[in-house]
Amino acid sequence: MVLNKTSPNTQKKAPAPQSRRQAQSPIPVDEVNKTIERATVFVIADKGTGSGFFISRNHILTNRHVVDSSGSKIFIASKTLNLNLPAKIVAVSNTINRDYAVLEIRESINIRPLSFNTRVKRTDKVASWGFPGTIISSDPKFQALLQGKSGSFPEVVYSSGEVSVVHDGNPQKIVHTALISQGNSGGPLVDQRGRVVGINTAISIDSKSNRQDSYALVASDIIAFLAAHRISFQLDND
Repeated sequence: MVLNKTSPNTQKKAPAPQSRRQAQSPIPVDEVNKTIERATVFVIADKGTGSGFFISRNHILTNRHVVDSSGSKIFIASKTLNLNLPAKIVAVSNTINRDYAVLEIRESINIRPLSFNTRVKRTDKVASWGFPGTIISSDPKFQALLQGKSGSFPEVVYSSGEVSVVHDGNPQKIVHTALISQGNSGGPLVDQRGRVVGINTAISIDSKSNRQDSYALVASDIIAFLAAHRISFQLDND
């Protein structure tokens, strides 16, 4: 910093007032968790299940591989919202490196969709929300669903962790420590304010050390996909 020297007799001028953005009050953790839980849904396809999340009141984002082998039978379900609705695919990624699908439901749900945050870096605190098969398989509600009981849906599962590294690539991938498994695919990876920084897509397990790494595709790439297909979304980088 360079300081401008002035004569001792020179009257000092008061600094010009600077505009300041009023600091936002932190959102209570319980409110953040409730918003994410309501926005995260169970995706039921012909040959399996996965996770997804509302990006608008009638659009759900998930992984392509969750619904890609499905015919016309796709449903999204939520115990929190008490709904089980048919959905149709309105957009899918068409490259091997990307794994996105947007589902649309006919009715508009009174819900706060999740927004996106494209700023993510190593050591950031993150959390995964979704329906991992290793956990929901023991959920009595899921067992009732398998037996055909209408209105029985598993509880959404939460897991916390940190960003280990963000791999450069096309697209970039977030490697994180929040535990996920088959069934988490398509679920949101969120920051501490509940904003989506990525979509959980894959895991890798080192057979020698038994280390598991979780992978999510970054929000910036998701946004590019949504914009290309004219799907509305909310961006919150503040």
